[in-house]
Amino acid sequence: MLGARTAIPSPGVRRPHNRAATVRASSTNGEMSSYTLRAALETLGNAMTSGRVYALSGDADGRNETQRRALGRVLERLTTADADETDEEGAARKSAVEALSEGAAKHDAAESAETRWDALRNAYDVAMRAMLNADLGVGRGPRTFVSMAGAGAGSCEKALMRFTSERSDASAWRSLNDGVMGGMSDGFFATNADGSGMFVGNVSLERNGGFASVRAGVDEDASAFAGVYLDAKAGDAASAKKTWLFILKDEDCMYDQINFKVAFTVTNELGRVKIPFSAFSTPERMGRVVVRPPVDCARLREFGLMILKGDASQVGPFSLHITEVGFYRDDR
Repeated sequence: MLGARTAIPSPGVRRPHNRAATVRASSTNGEMSSYTLRAALETLGNAMTSGRVYALSGDADGRNETQRRALGRVLERLTTADADETDEEGAARKSAVEALSEGAAKHDAAESAETRWDALRNAYDVAMRAMLNADLGVGRGPRTFVSMAGAGAGSCEKALMRFTSERSDASAWRSLNDGVMGGMSDGFFATNADGSGMFVGNVSLERNGGFASVRAGVDEDASAFAGVYLDAKAGDAASAKKTWLFILKDEDCMYDQINFKVAFTVTNELGRVKIPFSAFSTPERMGRVVVRPPVDCARLREFGLMILKGDASQVGPFSLHITEVGFYRDDR
């Protein structure tokens, strides 16, 4: 039964320094009190942390009970709210309420701990992503950045890695593919005949796989810059139809196993992709959103390139050619 178990104290979650969407919920004395999407996210995030501790000790029921109680608290507050929010925030709250309600119903009807966990996990994923998108403003800018031929040429302020016939930093990159989860995809970083770097391989759906990536360790303070750029092109016609991910990790990410990912596309012509640091605003752990501040540009520790399964064009051989990676300043 829910409530029969004493919840363990959950670690505090750091607050991002941006505004939060606010709703007003009825308090016990009948007066109206504020309730933010940020507060809902923190409640769910704390429950995930506590549940993870239970799971690591082999107590699946404890994990489920902890997360189900938190889901119930958040759902009650969000559904009794007198909205004082933008249309976007209201839509996010509505999506979160729908996901949490569905998850609660499936959890309560399930007969096994694993099925209950699947219901909770899916509900948390959908609800938290909806609230993060509104609260952190992810939906207000482009979700995919496009390479622009000649854009920013000669304006880079700090080139970190180059891949030319005179210099190649290809050895800085290591592979991290879905084989860590039993998959069969393959991806690696190599050097092309003209000296350009190549992220190449094959995305396979076998054994529930579906991603390939390469990572490079860095130790950079990029707080004086506006974002990261890469000069790149597709290695073939099929790769020009694919969507790629650029990954940033700060120092805390290295300990927490968290990634910040932003999508981009390239053409068959060499172009510059410029991604502002503000776009790296949705932290994920193994593809699931978590609550923490945006990436700390003063303590960058890792770059990454990834290709992830999706529609049919993402599956199969891929080739991304790169000549340079670095930081850029705001041109304005």
